[in-house]
Amino acid sequence: MKIILLIFCFSVFLSCGNEKLTPEEIYEKYKESVVLIRQDYYFSFTFKDGTVLYFNELVDGVLINAVFNEDEIIEYSLTGTGFFISSTGMIATNKHVTSPSVCADSEFDAYLALKEHFTANNSEIYINIVNSHVEQIDLLDQQLSDVNMSQEDYNNTMIEREKWYNDYLFWTNLEKNNFNFNANNAVLQIHSTKLGVAFNNTFTTDVADFKDCIDISNELNFPQDLAIIQLKDKKTPQNVKDFANLSHKISIGGRESLKINSKVYMIGFNSGQEVGNTSNGLANQLTQGTVSQMPDKSQVLYSIPTLSGSSGSPIFGENGELLAVNYAGISNTQNFNYGILAKHLLNLFKKVNN
Repeated sequence: MKIILLIFCFSVFLSCGNEKLTPEEIYEKYKESVVLIRQDYYFSFTFKDGTVLYFNELVDGVLINAVFNEDEIIEYSLTGTGFFISSTGMIATNKHVTSPSVCADSEFDAYLALKEHFTANNSEIYINIVNSHVEQIDLLDQQLSDVNMSQEDYNNTMIEREKWYNDYLFWTNLEKNNFNFNANNAVLQIHSTKLGVAFNNTFTTDVADFKDCIDISNELNFPQDLAIIQLKDKKTPQNVKDFANLSHKISIGGRESLKINSKVYMIGFNSGQEVGNTSNGLANQLTQGTVSQMPDKSQVLYSIPTLSGSSGSPIFGENGELLAVNYAGISNTQNFNYGILAKHLLNLFKKVNN
């Protein structure tokens, strides 16, 4: 009798785990666990002589709002989607949301844009930089002509003069070589000033409404476009009752769940605050489609329509299991997009918790 009862209970457990949910049920189950991510940042090029050029974006090969004074930089912001994966405030998203690139193609485009920037503004930028170096060298030469200067001061001043002269040669050689910048003479960096999240069903009118997070996977160099951030207080909000719990296998679907024409659902913030903000507060959206191509080892293609801001959205199956993390679309389309298989997020989760 006990054996029959155990078999019955096990059967009930399996049937519950495989029970299909309606789209409304999936949305109600996970909507509070899906958050809007905001990243504020700007970029800089640091040259060999210590000169720094700041800019906030690269558009069509042009550096936008490029300035030499950091106080004048206009910060750029982007939004993406994330979702809770633990009770300790851990949130999954895409790496390109937490660590945006200066351009979609390659860093070479950024250095080419830097060259074009200097070439187009040669008289304004290059001459000013060179003149400042010449003026500093002249000032040091005047100091060196002081017969009362001590030997120690003389030696230190000569070292400083040599540095300024080498920097002067650096810029003049760049000009002779038509400003061919590369990673050896212009280090490209990103400066993140804010990484935060806003919750569903809350009002977001200012950057202060986004709760601060830390990118806890940034140093791992994980190969897939995935990241895990964490609320600074390490506390998942109490109203988040259900989330993609990576500690339980039942929460994650494998490749066997991804068959051609299988229904899949995404909860995310398409177009970020532009669409998400409503008169009732921030509201994420559920969109749906079907698997369009059999998955390979890392990704799956589906016909869920997306807009910018949906990067990092969870992709669920009909049983409410996490299948993938939305990360990219096919150019010039909105209806064919790729998701990174959930097993890779599980691997990253394990690395973060080691």
